[in-house]
Amino acid sequence: MKKILTPILAVMVIALSLPAVADAKFPDKPIRMIIPAGPGGSSDMDVRGMAPFLQKYLGVPIIIDNVVGARGIVGYNKFYRTKPDGYTLLFFNLPSPVVHELTKKTEYRTLDYTFIRGNTTKSSSLVTTYGKFKDFADFVARGKKERLKLAISGPSSDLQGFVMQDAVGLDINWIPFEGAARALSAVVGGHIDGAVIFLLRALSLAEAKKVDVPLIFTDQRDPRIPKTVTAKELGYDIPSLPVVSGVVGPPGVPADRAKVIEDAIARLPKEPKYMEWAQKNGVVVESFTSEKFKAVADNYYKVVQKYKHLFK
Repeated sequence: MKKILTPILAVMVIALSLPAVADAKFPDKPIRMIIPAGPGGSSDMDVRGMAPFLQKYLGVPIIIDNVVGARGIVGYNKFYRTKPDGYTLLFFNLPSPVVHELTKKTEYRTLDYTFIRGNTTKSSSLVTTYGKFKDFADFVARGKKERLKLAISGPSSDLQGFVMQDAVGLDINWIPFEGAARALSAVVGGHIDGAVIFLLRALSLAEAKKVDVPLIFTDQRDPRIPKTVTAKELGYDIPSLPVVSGVVGPPGVPADRAKVIEDAIARLPKEPKYMEWAQKNGVVVESFTSEKFKAVADNYYKVVQKYKHLFK
């Protein structure tokens, strides 16, 4: 009996000493992707655009879950406490979570998340009621004489707007709106003077001559709206704060599982059909490795610390 049991026990000892996931296939069940915003926004569009391709690469369904509330904070807080098994992910726009963390009461720390990969970037623009200002110089001149009303509708564009205000020395009356759509509607209707908003959201309205876009917050002109100038061209030192969007896991996702997800997202820019979708929808695809994605967040801590006194 001892001769029979000895090899069996040896096999059991070896098996127990191996990592629990050594022979497990990841992923082997649906992955839930949380978007801390409602359907129809830019983040929602980004995720729904890449989800079919991630499903193909990973071999499992991607379940999209829009978690709304407190401009994203509800989603960030809830996700922070999620089991770190790689089956629940979060898509967010930097610097939004950093802005919330440093200016409001939150239950998360952005740098604690497991950074997986950044995939797209968005630039903000100054959008004004059509025909109200000749150009950005006129906007600034008017703003020196009267207190202009501008919409804010999200932490990322809010930050860019506050930086602009600080750089040109204006005292702007910022009017909060729930979402870019409502803010743009108020601009089109002439109820307010303008808004700082993602350029992508303004392009169709500018083409239809319902709004003007006197300034874009980029280092170079954007080919989608080539006549709109940059601050640098006009001699203004207004830092450009692009939004970097991507996927993170809750704190503590195993490195091997995070790598599987990162490798799948890294394939998107090489996918012709995805790039065709991105071009059609005005999505700027720009890849950031997990390390570079986290470095962007780290840098935004410094930027937000400098300007957080402008948040109310």
